[in-house]
Amino acid sequence: MVVSLQLERLAIYHDSNCDPWMLEKRWEDLSPKEWIEIFEDGISESANVNDDALMSSWARDHSYLVSPIYGVLQYHRLGNQERSDPSVPFEKASLVLNDVSLTITEAQYHDWIRLMEVISRYKMYIEVSHLRPMVPISECATLWWRYAAQAGLQQKKMCYRFSWDQIQRLCYLRRRYVQLYANYLQQLPNLDNSEIRDIERDLDPKVILLWRFLAHAKVKSVKSKEAAEQRMFRKRNWFSFRWGNPSEDSAENSAMDTSSLSVEERLSKEEWEAINKILSYQPDEDLSLHVRKDIQNMIQYMIIVSISKVAARIININHTEIVCGRFENLHISTKFKHRSTLCDVSLKYYGLSAPEGSLVQSAYSEQKVNALAASFVHTPAGENVDWRLSVTISPCHVTVFMESYDRFLDFVKRSNAISPTVALETATALQHKIEKVTRRAQEQFQLVLEEQSRLFIFIICMNSKMNCELLL
Repeated sequence: MVVSLQLERLAIYHDSNCDPWMLEKRWEDLSPKEWIEIFEDGISESANVNDDALMSSWARDHSYLVSPIYGVLQYHRLGNQERSDPSVPFEKASLVLNDVSLTITEAQYHDWIRLMEVISRYKMYIEVSHLRPMVPISECATLWWRYAAQAGLQQKKMCYRFSWDQIQRLCYLRRRYVQLYANYLQQLPNLDNSEIRDIERDLDPKVILLWRFLAHAKVKSVKSKEAAEQRMFRKRNWFSFRWGNPSEDSAENSAMDTSSLSVEERLSKEEWEAINKILSYQPDEDLSLHVRKDIQNMIQYMIIVSISKVAARIININHTEIVCGRFENLHISTKFKHRSTLCDVSLKYYGLSAPEGSLVQSAYSEQKVNALAASFVHTPAGENVDWRLSVTISPCHVTVFMESYDRFLDFVKRSNAISPTVALETATALQHKIEKVTRRAQEQFQLVLEEQSRLFIFIICMNSKMNCELLL
């Protein structure tokens, strides 16, 4: 079985400082034909033609974040009779993409910063919106002062001491809220939800969520207890001790147990084999055909991703390219065998450039095949290691231009001036992420040492004296 999908002109554009679209209808009322008339000029081949007659007024001069991409996805699955060669994968999926170009201008970057600032303000508003009084400030300023204090304490995550009366009141509110919400889940008649809303008004959203979990657990416990009591009542009904027949009781119990089973549990092994035969698929058949062969070398699944060229550019407000990074011929291949997994990565060329010249560029030589080649094997067969990593790196040239460095710093300073709040939040989130990754790496390394896992790392730098081999 072979399946092929073709991708044509996948693109994302972001036009800054442009007028919104004025449509006569709402978006949900547009017909498919009208959708095509609106977006066809932006995605068709005619959008690249400099002819005003072929382009609508709004489709001119699009600023593409992702330029049009073409690609092909193929899936190939061998039949049961074709799986004789263990080197041929049983199932194979390959994705081939052509040139991938990413471009972001400073105006687009500032728009995204402003969007993140709006989202941040909305999240902050959601956290304290339940504390806002329902009356104007002119009617009761005391409530608004209380709201300001509670919102400030909650945003700063400050903990303050509670008196015994407050603790006792909160315990009562918890019990009362859990009972009311459990009644709400059970849909009991004559239930007034106003008391639930009154209790939620002065609570933190996380506390509300926790109390609702307790209510769900309580309802689930009650239902399971009632079901168990009903089963015990059916099995131990006092009528069965006097007039019931033991054979009838056992038949009734077996019928009740069978009815409680799912569809998968009711079917016997013979019925499942008949269903699999109808569907022409048997899970154990793949291995049964090769019982006497080398199971370890069979490739069950294979995934291949190939990208010919990738480029990423940053353009400042003066329409000058600050930096451009690109690489060519990226190839990723992953093989899944019976007990092991193999992943190969190869990159022919990589580089980073600025208007002044090349900043980073992989060296070129006739003997060099790839700028980077890496191979990772999890649980390699026939080796006394848990995983093996081999990396081959070609030399590269690095050049620093102060003009490029200053231009990039100016770009960052202008971006931070747009929204210092977002810049601070981004830096804080990045710091927490780095700390989390570092802590996670330390835990994983400690776990590896405790489990006494055997690792093999082999690094080669071509045309240099660096050669590192590590076995743990």
